[in-house]
Amino acid sequence: MSARRRVRAKFWYRAYRSRMNEGYEPCRNRGCSRLARTFGRIVPAARGGKYVSSNLTLLCRKCNTAQDDQIWAWLQPLTAEPDFLEIAYGGSSAYCQIDTPQRLRDRHCGPA
Repeated sequence: MSARRRVRAKFWYRAYRSRMNEGYEPCRNRGCSRLARTFGRIVPAARGGKYVSSNLTLLCRKCNTAQDDQIWAWLQPLTAEPDFLEIAYGGSSAYCQIDTPQRLRDRHCGPA
């Protein structure tokens, strides 16, 4: 299984993808006011960047294409955002409704 496919299977990926589709996530590039529609790598694949949460950020298509093979050091990875755990795992209604083991639902969703 490819790294991209493994990442797409993760809950945090689906949570962010859903938020992007609903128009909640802005592009993380400085000076850009468009909505994020893609996961962009901070260190591009051409420079050896892996498709993992610590190297991914949210970008609009124009910024993602403009990045080409440059490293944009000012971008923060998703895991460095203060609300990453909240969006990805904690208290998310989508997470609480999927078929998740009871111990995880209790930990992240509170009492039913």
